[in-house]
Amino acid sequence: MNRAVTVSRFGGPEVIEVVKISMPHPGPGEARVKVEAASVHPVDLETRAGRYGELPEPSGRLVLGWDYAGRIDAVGPHVDASLVGITVTGWRYWFDTREGTQADYIVVPIESATPCPSSLSPAALTTLPLNGNTAFQALELLGLQRGDTLAILGAAGGIGGFAMDLAVHRGIAVAGIADDSDRNFIEGRGGHFISRTSRDVAGCLRRALRGPADALIATAPVDRSVLAGIEPGGAAVSAVGERPANSGLDWRFLNAHPNTDQTVELVRMAERGEIALRVAGTIPFEDAAEAHRAAARPGTRGRYVLTSTERR
Repeated sequence: MNRAVTVSRFGGPEVIEVVKISMPHPGPGEARVKVEAASVHPVDLETRAGRYGELPEPSGRLVLGWDYAGRIDAVGPHVDASLVGITVTGWRYWFDTREGTQADYIVVPIESATPCPSSLSPAALTTLPLNGNTAFQALELLGLQRGDTLAILGAAGGIGGFAMDLAVHRGIAVAGIADDSDRNFIEGRGGHFISRTSRDVAGCLRRALRGPADALIATAPVDRSVLAGIEPGGAAVSAVGERPANSGLDWRFLNAHPNTDQTVELVRMAERGEIALRVAGTIPFEDAAEAHRAAARPGTRGRYVLTSTERR
């Protein structure tokens, strides 16, 4: 049986249906993965709700999901049969394929599947590929070096948390702007905590970093109180597609795509504890609508993860 989390129309969580779909079979250079866990991301909620104007109303069923973790259970021609049984993770750029990962079984190109250690659970692993690659590629766009300084708006979120861990690991001083309840997380990961409710965010940034930040990663809308704490002409990346007019910053375009080499490095860092994998909760596939409701609650940290275990 191959169940999948689908929508056939846009709307609230009630439009989600978990249905049986055909069993996929791997072709040349492909592997079939028995999915054990798949994250629910904000982009899943936006897709389900039809908030992307360029996305037409479904003409059939759309399977949701961007990343996955599970075990290879079959391989196609030209793939090493000894790979059957190993745990892998990875992700798809859903807008290109419209083939989601929230199903019991999916087929992926073998070169896109990253082998994973048994020390990391599938639920934890599936929080990594999409957000980790996005954070990795955001830092690459900024071109920062050891000793540089970085401000991250939304530093306790999925992308912001990975960006902070990666930057700290590279010797970049980070000031994380977030809610007051996120102080312990940010300081515990080696960042300087800046309250987003401060009356002087820019001043706090400058004091924490001993001057304006060299660059900015924004995972939430940016206002002037943040911009004043960034070096004029400094590099900036927005993970939400929003670039304030007349900001005085050098905005770089971020459109993250799967990069297996980066995922391999991220998995190794996670195994060593250098980046934090945060699971807000695990929910069976059959209760995917509840996962969407939970993920939409304000202040959610980490990702809710759908698991393929059937309810008994």
